[in-house]
Amino acid sequence: MSIPEPHPQAPDDRADVPSRLLAAAAGLFATRGYAGTTIRDVIARAGTNLTAVNYHFGGKEGLYGAGMQRRAGEAEAAHPRH
Repeated sequence: MSIPEPHPQAPDDRADVPSRLLAAAAGLFATRGYAGTTIRDVIARAGTNLTAVNYHFGGKEGLYGAGMQRRAGEAEAAHPRH
């Protein structure tokens, strides 16, 4: 497996760290699955550091759960229940 390409980080891009982590994780979880995705791959793709995952999500499981909640919210918005 190749290491994901890093996200080019602008100085004012730091505030968007959770969104970058979620986007990076979503792509990796979708292609590699939960077990096949490492936090190191996620942070490399998001252009951040290991402590950011723990700070914002409490670890890999929390990151995965937040991603699932985000997708559920997007699905609900796109297809609201009547």
